[in-house]
Amino acid sequence: MQVARDLLRDLVGILFPGGLLVAFFLWFLWAIAVIIDSSISFNFLPTDNNFLILIIFSYIAGQSLRIKRLDDLEKRCTDEYRKKTLPNINQSDWEKQIQKIKDDEEKYYAGNLSLEQLKEIYREYNNKFRYWEPFPYGYRLKGRRLLYQSENYIKFFEKYDKQGITEFDTFFNFCKSTVYEYSPSFKEEMLRQESLVRLFAGLYYVTKFGKILSVTIGTLHIVMMLISRLQIGIVKYENGLLSLKIALVSLFAFLIFLYMSNDIINRLRQMRVREVNLAHDAFYLISKEHDLDL
Repeated sequence: MQVARDLLRDLVGILFPGGLLVAFFLWFLWAIAVIIDSSISFNFLPTDNNFLILIIFSYIAGQSLRIKRLDDLEKRCTDEYRKKTLPNINQSDWEKQIQKIKDDEEKYYAGNLSLEQLKEIYREYNNKFRYWEPFPYGYRLKGRRLLYQSENYIKFFEKYDKQGITEFDTFFNFCKSTVYEYSPSFKEEMLRQESLVRLFAGLYYVTKFGKILSVTIGTLHIVMMLISRLQIGIVKYENGLLSLKIALVSLFAFLIFLYMSNDIINRLRQMRVREVNLAHDAFYLISKEHDLDL
């Protein structure tokens, strides 16, 4: 059963985006080859002869997408979120608010500020900045803990908050490693969420490469169509209609990739939020169940 689940995650998170990338790259090669010989047919569907080869290349392509760091994609998600959701706020506003929070937290830890007052400060922060900060959204998620979780939950994370580590991805990875070690059921849920994030990240990179290839193919065939139409220079090209069709397909593919890219950018941030929330919640429950003091 575990092997079947692992294979399914590989299918979803690796083979699917890798297969899309391989298929589109084969189409790119065909679109170039038909300029020389228009009789070449395009067929990327697996057969008995090429099935294993396509699977291998799809897996390699999927792994190359999977090992790409999410930093640049996360930065893109952050920039787009700020631009679309909070256009009237800038980095200086956020930094001033964070400094105010740090000053107030020192007062809280020194006993000069009540928990209710700290909650109100974070409520103001969450309402104004939402998910302004980059992954792993330490201040936003601390506000979530203070405003929506039990007092035991808040006190449990307080020792980590005092160290200032909850705002870094190292703490998120620490929570995940603890979950993997102590709870197979939570581990399975974490891996499922991570696979979903990696799937969408892989698809984003497919759309990124796809847009480049679409523009390249479309531009090339528009040039060949003009050569066919205008009889430019000594080059003779007789397949102007075929080039027109390929150029139109390339335009359509570019628009699809553009839509997919923008949609992934909008959705991926919330997926990452759920992934971090799950890691924190699971870490808390496991620590209480096993009486851990890490």
